[in-house]
Amino acid sequence: FVRTCDAFNVPVVTFVDVTGLTVTIPAGETWYVQIEGAYQSTNVATGVGVSMTRTGSPTRSNFERRIYTAANTSAISGTIGNIDDIGPINTTADAANTDRHWNMTGVVKAAGSNCVIQVRAGRGGSANNISIMAGAIIIAHKIA
Repeated sequence: FVRTCDAFNVPVVTFVDVTGLTVTIPAGETWYVQIEGAYQSTNVATGVGVSMTRTGSPTRSNFERRIYTAANTSAISGTIGNIDDIGPINTTADAANTDRHWNMTGVVKAAGSNCVIQVRAGRGGSANNISIMAGAIIIAHKIA
């Protein structure tokens, strides 16, 4: 599966679904999932958080996440287990209106029902907007 999205504006401080960045893992199958994109903040006093939700009670779902706040600096990195919308939302960015990268990679084993993965984003800090830039992508490869 390959899914991409158009530019998506995030004006709220809680995680919201990013339109177009969702994939369904069929029941009883195991898939490697890679999710990548860029974000921009309209103000250095506004940061971003990127996370996901998974429905269908997957047997296994472990992801690594990185969100960069400068060209080569990872501000948030760590494991996302089977918990939805986990992780902090940054409150600052190093530069306004500058693309910064984020990614999440992991393995999902769906149990007796399909598992739907939905990418989510939120903004932190002052009341400005962040955008998930057009071209963010989910690539999913069946491995078992």
